[in-house]
Amino acid sequence: MKRGALATHLRDHPAEARIHLPALMDIVVHDLNPSFNEILIRRIVAAVGHRPVHEGIIERLERGTFAEQVGATYAWYSAQPGRHYLSSTAFQRGEPTPRSALRYTEWQELLPRYREAGRRAVARCGDPERRACLSELTANSSEIVSIGTPPDE
Repeated sequence: MKRGALATHLRDHPAEARIHLPALMDIVVHDLNPSFNEILIRRIVAAVGHRPVHEGIIERLERGTFAEQVGATYAWYSAQPGRHYLSSTAFQRGEPTPRSALRYTEWQELLPRYREAGRRAVARCGDPERRACLSELTANSSEIVSIGTPPDE
């Protein structure tokens, strides 16, 4: 309930996301339920852009507590921009919208940094069970493909 209210508030007042980005990233990486934090992440991304959110996630993976590192891996998944297509024909031709193609390319450019941050987090983790958990989570960076035009295109 509170997360939804915050997401609605950020939709109506996007400038506040820029002002409170560090605190919002605290919320995002402490939410271990990716299905719940996705709406909040999307509102933050809409207000500040993908890059600051991805940078914040990588920073938490590099320097955060174990719980923040786990939350960062879930947030990374939810913050993926995806590629959007205007039609099934465009999808079959491999022609995403220019805006989504640019966002996806920018995300892919950060992917090596994310993976390296994950590798270092795993290497620093002294607990074998936690190390295995982080290793699995950071290795699962999947590609999301969406068909249709997102509202901001």
